[in-house]
Order: sequence, then C-alpha cells, then structure tokens
Amino acid sequence: MTVRETVDAFHYGRFHLVQPKGIGHRSGMDAMLLAALVAGEGPMRVADLGAGAGAAGLAVASRIGTAEVTLVERAPLMAGFARKTLALAGNAALAGRVSVLEADVALSGKARIAAGLLDDVYDHVIMNPPFNDRVDSRTPDALKAQAHAMDDDLFERWIKTAGAIMKPGGQLSLIARPQSIAEIIAACGRRFG
Repeated sequence: MTVRETVDAFHYGRFHLVQPKGIGHRSGMDAMLLAALVAGEGPMRVADLGAGAGAAGLAVASRIGTAEVTLVERAPLMAGFARKTLALAGNAALAGRVSVLEADVALSGKARIAAGLLDDVYDHVIMNPPFNDRVDSRTPDALKAQAHAMDDDLFERWIKTAGAIMKPGGQLSLIARPQSIAEIIAACGRRFG
C-alpha cells in the first residue's frame, strides 16, 4: 500500500515535516505548545515519547540549538515518516541533533532497556500520548486509532517510562485532557516532586 504524504512547514519554515495524508495522526498546534514547554540553556537531552512524525521534538531542536532530541515512536509507519523528515535537505541543520528510536513507550524493565530506552538519560521528557477514550475516538483508520485512543493504564505506563529514562531533577511535560488530571497525578505518585 502506498501512503500519500505531505511536507508541511512549521515554525515559519524553520523545519519541515513529512506527514501521512488521509491516514494516521497529523501534527499541529498541540505539538508546538508541547515543544514550547521545554526551556533552558546549555546542552540538554530531550525525549519525545509518542513522537509520530516528530513535530514536537523538531520544534524543540529548532528553538534550542544545544538540544539533542530522541523521537520515540512505536508505529513503524510513523517512525518512517520521522526518518523521512530528518532526511529532508531543509532539516539538515537539525538532523545531526535529532534521532529516531522505534520503541514502545509502554515497555518496562529489561524490555524497555533492550528497546533502547535507558535509565537516567534525558533532562526533559515530552509526550502527547493517545489520551482519548476508545469510545470517544472511533475511526476505521487503525493508525489514527492507535495515535488517538488510550489503552488501560496508559498514563501509568508512559509516566513510569518517563520517570525511568529521565535524569534526577529532570522535567516532564505532557498534553492531556483535563478529565485525566487525577489519573496523571496518581501516575506521577512518588516519581516526581
């Protein structure tokens, strides 16, 4: 199956994103808002969990010239779009500081580490997880359903991974629906102060 794609400019053309057209998730304002939560000076390592084609992570890299960003995506098709994005000539200035890791954020323990999500690596973890209830987000598009609808204990599993891969004193930023606040706070538990 051939997937149609578009190349879209973000941050007034500071980077371009290859995205699927007609299927899957397409990045927009939420990714830019998430990236805006990352601040700092000097070298930093940032993980973008559930990165899709890489919009949020690339926005961080385009704003912070010392940031090294890892785009973590479990869907092979979307990880492929992230790789195509990094291969664009217009993204050459960012490509050396951004990498793609095809891995499931929900893995834990040895499986997580074997997938490349190592302990105590990142200064900042950003995530825009699939936070819609399955009943609220029905679609015949399997890729879009995967990107939009959460499984049980999603926040618990994703936040557990974020806490493991983040350096002590690191920062977590995420996008979620207001009705998920209690679940997010419970998932943060003793992991974050």
